Amino acid sequence: MLSLQDLQCEVCKTELLQEDCDYCNSRNVFFSKLNYIRIRGDFEREIIQKVKFGKSPYLSNYFRLKLRKFLPTFKERNYTAIINIPSNRKTIRNRPIPVCKPVTDLLKKQLRLNIITPFVKKSKELQSGKSFRDRFLHAQSAFAIMKTHINNLSGNYLLVDDVFTTGATINEIAKLLLMNGAKEVDVLVLVKGKA
Repeated sequence: MLSLQDLQCEVCKTELLQEDCDYCNSRNVFFSKLNYIRIRGDFEREIIQKVKFGKSPYLSNYFRLKLRKFLPTFKERNYTAIINIPSNRKTIRNRPIPVCKPVTDLLKKQLRLNIITPFVKKSKELQSGKSFRDRFLHAQSAFAIMKTHINNLSGNYLLVDDVFTTGATINEIAKLLLMNGAKEVDVLVLVKGKA
């Protein structure tokens, strides 16, 4: 009997409708592997909204419950650091506690790694609300690597974000990391969209 993993792309975890992955074949994918804690449903969407806008940061602990299953694999990968994606300055004022903080804090402790943010967000625009195509176009100009990290990275990195919708932001960040010396970039998201 086939498991869910047998029906998913090994890299992006997209459901395979044929032997090749439509997502990976439709673009250059710069991350090595996507890991997700939950598939986005109404419940997960509500939790993320309450954490982001409802001042209920404790709810993001819900995602920590399933995190332990990833720890053995993450330990084998020998990451150099955990990387957070910088938030838009406008949203930081409204969301003082990042959604991923409980997850990255646990990863930091369990993997004994530093959390770094080698990027700055150049664009004030949000990804949400943009079309599929526009998300990829926007992501290409939304981030810049800090001078101290230009051509100064090495090893494998674990990139952590809250939601994987199109993968545009994650893919662009992974590309920038590779361009500046990273060997491989894996991704962990709290929730992955269904398609």
